[in-house]
Amino acid sequence: PVVNGRCRDADTVENSGLIRRSRPRSTDDPIAHVTADVTAPSEVADPFDLESLGGLDDQRLAGALAVRAGALLMRLREESADLDPGELGDRADRLSDDLILSALAAVRPDDAVLSEETTDAVEARRSARRLWIVDPLDGTTNFIHGVPVFAAAVAVEIARG
Repeated sequence: PVVNGRCRDADTVENSGLIRRSRPRSTDDPIAHVTADVTAPSEVADPFDLESLGGLDDQRLAGALAVRAGALLMRLREESADLDPGELGDRADRLSDDLILSALAAVRPDDAVLSEETTDAVEARRSARRLWIVDPLDGTTNFIHGVPVFAAAVAVEIARG
């Protein structure tokens, strides 16, 4: 069931079409707890609302940021059909990147970020204990041509030791 726009269990998420699995979900599935509370991109009222992100663990934060960026990308795709494809791709990359990076700066200010779209401080990134890896629009060609196979990717690497 969906309560207040949030999926209450992983089966609901799977059945919604947001997540497709090539194998059945087992009870010890390592990502079941992450998918259990994923909000559908179409239900994200304001992707830039950062208040709800502060208390999330890294896995949930990565998922929430990817979903919010996905919601932003889908809205931009719907509202910008008249843009030149190159301009649409550039704008989508930039806005999705801005959303993810501003959220990470707000809730993980001490972490380093490696983004496909942003120049960073290489030395700071190399010495960081925590590194967020971001591709704000994976599948730009599909996105600009209206093929609904694209994503925002967010991951975190934590140094050992």
